[in-house]
Amino acid sequence: MPQPVYIAETQAVRRLAADPRCRWIWTKHFFDEALKENPLVTQPDVEEALKHGTVILEEAAKKDIVWRVQGRDLDLRSIIVVIALFEKLKKIKVITVWVPKER
Repeated sequence: MPQPVYIAETQAVRRLAADPRCRWIWTKHFFDEALKENPLVTQPDVEEALKHGTVILEEAAKKDIVWRVQGRDLDLRSIIVVIALFEKLKKIKVITVWVPKER
C-alpha cells in the first residue's frame, strides 16, 4: 500500500519552523522522557529537522492533531519529531522525539 503524501502539511511545518516569529513550546514529556531516551538530540536538532523534514503521519491525539515529521538533525542523523502545529498562532508544540532504529 502506498504511503500517504502530506505535501501541504510538510510545507506548513517547514514555513513555520523557519519563521523567526515562531514560538516553540517544549512539552514536559519532551524534557522528561524524550531527552532521557535520546540525550544526543538537542532543541536546535529538532528545529533543524523541522525546517527541512517531511510529515510522514497525521494522528489525532487527546487535545491536538499531531504530525510525525522525519528529518535530519545538525549531525545529519535521522530523527522523528512529533509536533502539534498552530499556524495562525505561529506556535509549534514539540511533544517527543526519537532516533529511528537502523534497519
